[in-house]
Amino acid sequence: VRELPGVEAAALGGAGWPGYLPSSATPGRPRQNYVFYVAGPGLFSTTRVPILAGREFDDRDTEDSTRVAMVNEALAGRLWPKGDAVGSHVSIGSRRYDVVGVVKDLQWLTAFESPEPIAYLNYWQQDRSDSFSQDSRTHIRVVGDAASMMPEIRRVISEIDPDVPMTDVFTMSAR
Repeated sequence: VRELPGVEAAALGGAGWPGYLPSSATPGRPRQNYVFYVAGPGLFSTTRVPILAGREFDDRDTEDSTRVAMVNEALAGRLWPKGDAVGSHVSIGSRRYDVVGVVKDLQWLTAFESPEPIAYLNYWQQDRSDSFSQDSRTHIRVVGDAASMMPEIRRVISEIDPDVPMTDVFTMSAR
């Protein structure tokens, strides 16, 4: 898909789910709920979400390497109010993750909502035996009219693997 004329960038994103960070519990403060999303390398640059500190997921972050996470401003501010999120560690479930980056808060539904605290986990470091972790969304940034490129993008994906389901196909402006 990245090699198609008119495609500037493409990256995987994945599903999100609610959860809590066990390490967020401090004396006198209960555990707080957060949202987790799965993100592939290049997702934030593809979607033009600014990296405020540290780095984005990349090819160093493999199934066999140290597990990494990125957090948004809201989560970084709650867990590391002194601004030292990058280089810190967080436990999610039974796994430990090194925080490698902080990204700008996003407004998912409306401009009037408060940003949710979000932890982003690397797509390629998820347990593939869990069908939920296999879910992905391909984010593609194009030059020009995105809707007119959809048939070619579908064709390329079908040529690679005709069994890949393509649902929820839309442009961000339509969304």
